[in-house]
Amino acid sequence: MKMPKQAPATNLPRFIEERFAKLELLFNMVGDTEWELKDKERKIILSALAYFCDPEDLIPDHLPAIGFLDDTIYVEIIAQELSAEISSYEEFFTYRVAEENRRKNRGLDTTVGREDWLRINARCYILECDLDAPAAQAELASVLEFSSRPLV
Repeated sequence: MKMPKQAPATNLPRFIEERFAKLELLFNMVGDTEWELKDKERKIILSALAYFCDPEDLIPDHLPAIGFLDDTIYVEIIAQELSAEISSYEEFFTYRVAEENRRKNRGLDTTVGREDWLRINARCYILECDLDAPAAQAELASVLEFSSRPLV
C-alpha cells in the first residue's frame, strides 16, 4: 500500500505538513500486517484516510491556503484519540528494525510481530528494566534467543 499523494508538495504550512506525516504513519499502521491493528482502530484510521482522499470535503482541497485545513484537523483528532496506539507502533517499529537485523545476522527467521515486541516489553516490566543486573541480562538474552516461547 502506498500513501495517497493528493497534497501539493510545496507551499503547505508546517502544521499541515506535520499532520500529513502523522496521516502517513496511520496509513502505515493499517497496512502493517505484523502490527495486527484492532478492528476498531483500523476503522477509525480508514475513516480519516477516506476523508483525506475526498477532494470535495468540508473545505475543498483546491482552495489555496485553507483547502487542507479540515483534513489536518480531522487527522489531529484521530491522532489524539489513538495517541497510545501510535506511540506503541512507533516503539514497535524501532524494535522490529533492530530485531530483524539481529535475526538476519544470526541466520534466523526475520519475521517480527507485535507479540514478540509485547513479550519483550512484558519481560522488561517484570524485571523493571534493570538491565545492569546479571540475572536481567541473562533473562533478556534468553528471551531474544527464544522469542517465540510463551511467557511463564
